[in-house]
Formats: sequence, structure tokens, C-alpha cells
Amino acid sequence: MTVIITVVIVLIAQWWLDLLNAPHFPSSSTLTTVNVKAYWDASHANEIKAINWGTVYLGSSYNTTIFLQSISNVRTTFELTTENWTFLNSHGGIVLGPLKETSYLNLSWDCDKRNVNPKETVQVTLTLNVADSTDFKSFLVEGDVKGFSVDIVIRAVEST
Repeated sequence: MTVIITVVIVLIAQWWLDLLNAPHFPSSSTLTTVNVKAYWDASHANEIKAINWGTVYLGSSYNTTIFLQSISNVRTTFELTTENWTFLNSHGGIVLGPLKETSYLNLSWDCDKRNVNPKETVQVTLTLNVADSTDFKSFLVEGDVKGFSVDIVIRAVEST
């Protein structure tokens, strides 16, 4: 029994040390909306202009739930796009690299093609996926990447 406990403790310690040494960086997003408002809550008390994903680690996914209210006067669908994928080094300089959504990082949601009535509020989960690839690790280490941001745009587009 002592051997099993020792092995488990060693494995947990090794996992923890690997996690501490894994490339990671703080991440945030600005949020722009067109014909839709975004809130942290269903009661519309806290409007969203930015999302702080916190420190992200390779090979992980990060979810945040928001509430979208159509402010259009016609039936719409919501459209998600991203712009300005930006990596920053430890000096605050921009690191040239992937400029758009890549296989390294991508943002998705669970709201595709849903029809939304005027003034209707919909709960949506945004998911930021961070790849765990050798190429991405090399990019982060060689570029001294210490931060990341992306602009998220959500539009209400008239349903056809």
C-alpha cells in the first residue's frame, strides 16, 4: 500500500511541475456587438465589453457563458467573427505570427444558425481552444510570448 501511495504522490508532483513549466500566457478579448447586446446575466444588469480568459495553457479549453439580446426589430441569427489576433512579448511588443484564427487558437460557440426574435435573449457559451502542438510551443518560446488578445464581433443578421 505504501508503494502505491508513493507512486501516486510522485505522479501528481510530476504532473504539477509539468503544468508549472508548460507555456502559458494571459489572454483577453474585446467584444463588439452590432444589433445585439451582450450581458453576463439573463437580467441584463451587466453589459459585456471585454472578456478576460485569464491565464491559458496549451492543450486546454476555456468556456464563458454570456447572454445575447437582439435589439433588431426583425427576426435574426447571430454571427460570430474574430479579428486582430495579437500576441505580445514580455516587452509589450507585437510578435509576428498567426494573425487570424489558426489551428493553434480558435473561438467557437453553441449558437450557430439559431433564429432569434426581436428583443429575445439567448444564452450562449463561447469556447476558446488552445492547441498543444510543438509548432505552437516553439512560436511561444522563440517569440517570448507573454500575452494574447483577440477582438470578438457578434452581429445580429436578418434571417432569410
